[in-house]
Amino acid sequence: MTLNGWQKLWMGCSVIWGFVCVGSSVLLVIENLGDASLAAYITVASALVLAIWFLPLIAIYIFGWVIGWVVEGFRG
Repeated sequence: MTLNGWQKLWMGCSVIWGFVCVGSSVLLVIENLGDASLAAYITVASALVLAIWFLPLIAIYIFGWVIGWVVEGFRG
């Protein structure tokens, strides 16, 4: 399977978005490493950052799948 131009662009953007989100999560953890009272906050914030990374990827993938399904319906 080969990727077309849009798929390559999407993969590149999602990888960059992942590095930005995970990197900001790591910076948040490193910044508050010595404060034990912030452990729960850091855990929740890290999970939120990962969700912010993952949810748009899923939403856009499903949107593209639905558009393909509709286009295929019009062809048939």
